[in-house]
Amino acid sequence: MQTIKKIEKVVELIQHSRSTVIFTGAGVSTASGIPDFRSSDGLWHNHDPLKVSHVKLVYEDPKSLFSFYADRYREFITHEPNGAHRILAKWQQDGLINKVVTQNIDDYHQQAGSKNVIELHGNMEVRCQHCNRLLPASRFLKGYGRCQQPSLEIDEMCNGILRPNVVLFGEELPQKTFKQASKAHMEAELCIIIGSSCSIYPANLLPRQTVSSNNGKIVIINKGETELDHLASVKISEWEALLSLQEIDRSLQKT
Repeated sequence: MQTIKKIEKVVELIQHSRSTVIFTGAGVSTASGIPDFRSSDGLWHNHDPLKVSHVKLVYEDPKSLFSFYADRYREFITHEPNGAHRILAKWQQDGLINKVVTQNIDDYHQQAGSKNVIELHGNMEVRCQHCNRLLPASRFLKGYGRCQQPSLEIDEMCNGILRPNVVLFGEELPQKTFKQASKAHMEAELCIIIGSSCSIYPANLLPRQTVSSNNGKIVIINKGETELDHLASVKISEWEALLSLQEIDRSLQKT
């Protein structure tokens, strides 16, 4: 099927869907200058995730863990949301989509205007491992340190380890967050996957729920293969996420 025909089919699916959920991965932010994870120049091509982003580092080497995510935070604040994020925010405002579920931690969906975004893998806030207090992401700029909030248990400072508020390798997704995402996918008639290879468990179970629970459809917009290609009603791999969404948006405006 020619790419233009695929665009037309996606437009038709969006227009006929009474409930649409967006599922995004790192590929939606590459147009902002943020690298993805698994491509030839991706983040994990240059770093071993088990050495820089594993839960064991919280106790074995918290400074290195904090430093790695501090570098990521600096990268995020020197870039900004791209047109793909803004188009999705506009679609939500126009009632074309109901929910955005993202694996990303860059906060770009919210900055672009999307509301009630479900962040599967956390965000760039700083969290105390002991008392679970959250500190703003700007705390990364001060360098590694200990929690200086008053302890709720004893009359002194908490002194807990500060860590990124993200799901690290070796950790499970927060149950509450996963349930919210699962509900959004089970209620949807259409799931549009953007910029994700759908290779990370259990996040990759979510789009399947749109098909199994509601006999819904899946659209995949991603350069390269994904683990859910066999379930897709439409797969656009010829264009990057930004160009694909721009063309879909233009076609929606004409109808």
